[in-house]
Amino acid sequence: MVKSRGNFEYCYNGQISVDSKNQIIVGQHLSQNANDKNELAKALTEIKNNTDKLPDKASLDSGYKTSGNILTLEYNKIDGYIATGKGEKDNSQDTNKKIGKSQFSYDIKKDIFICPAGVVLKLKSSGENRVYKAEEMVCGGCSFKNICSAKKSNIPTIYTDDKGIILATMKEKMKKDSSKEIYAKRKIIVEPVFGQIKTGGFRRFSLRGFKKAGGEFSLVCAVSNFKKIVNIIKDQTCCSKERELLLQAI
Repeated sequence: MVKSRGNFEYCYNGQISVDSKNQIIVGQHLSQNANDKNELAKALTEIKNNTDKLPDKASLDSGYKTSGNILTLEYNKIDGYIATGKGEKDNSQDTNKKIGKSQFSYDIKKDIFICPAGVVLKLKSSGENRVYKAEEMVCGGCSFKNICSAKKSNIPTIYTDDKGIILATMKEKMKKDSSKEIYAKRKIIVEPVFGQIKTGGFRRFSLRGFKKAGGEFSLVCAVSNFKKIVNIIKDQTCCSKERELLLQAI
């Protein structure tokens, strides 16, 4: 149940994993969680059970952005791409908005943060919590000093932990053009499938109860796959006929 407009409503969170070549749903499950943070492990299990293997690469939207999910991908040797931009817009040009640590770049090789003004923050304290600081007082003349939340007595300082470092590392990975190109393919891989399912008439569950709704969602995903497979067979048949006619013409 999910609270909506002050009331509790029966809502389910449908999860699908789609292959990049034919938009075939290779894994699906229904969840009662309001967000996607705890759905990755179940999704990977579904993929493994249905295909006997895990993908080499996977792209996920920002709802999966947790350090635990990033570590899960690394543990399973999956090259993961998770959107980190939601809520992390560059505010350095807006004098009315604060600059937080999400606007600081992180260099994993040197283990340093770099502020929007180019000042390097080095690791000064490690352990359960990490503290990164600049070598000297440099904020006094900085044009961002009034909107920078990392300014501590004119010395830029960032407090974080291992989870924060994992997220910062993914954020830097997603800045690369190659990562953006891979992630952009979500628009033509998984997102259209949700749209096609809705266009096909499925917009709400007809059955009550989590178990029954889960069975209904499985059926909906199976129908989507049948449609894709039929279209693939049609395309292959058409291509075969075209090749045959071409050979006859030659």
